Amino acid sequence: MEDESNPWPSFVDTFSTVLCIFIFLMLVFALNNMIIMYDNSIKVYKANIESKTKSTAQK
Repeated sequence: MEDESNPWPSFVDTFSTVLCIFIFLMLVFALNNMIIMYDNSIKVYKANIESKTKSTAQK
């Protein structure tokens, strides 16, 4: 016997939907940052290897 004039169920439903969307966006944002950091670290690692091989070749 649910009272139709009670606004709480629809409010909770809206809140949970917004919360799910917010969590999903945060996950996408975090994943994107991880991919960017991984890509940058690979570039730095390759640059370090190339500079070390050049310095050993010059010796």
